[in-house]
Amino acid sequence: QERVAELSGIPPEDQVLLHAGTPLDDDEAVLGQSPLPEFTTLDLSTRLLGGKVHGSLARAGKVRGQTPKVSAE
Repeated sequence: QERVAELSGIPPEDQVLLHAGTPLDDDEAVLGQSPLPEFTTLDLSTRLLGGKVHGSLARAGKVRGQTPKVSAE
């Protein structure tokens, strides 16, 4: 990752190396010690902020299917 940082300008902590669409662990990113075939293609991506919000967090604050309360007269 240090060598990739020199070539790309992307700091190692922001790098995500992928092989066949699967992210490599930081331990596997030592290419000379990994079981990857010779002349294999790796993709470099960066870590992104945010992400998918799912479950009850996505519905927080939304009122669905509820009728408004009417005060009794």
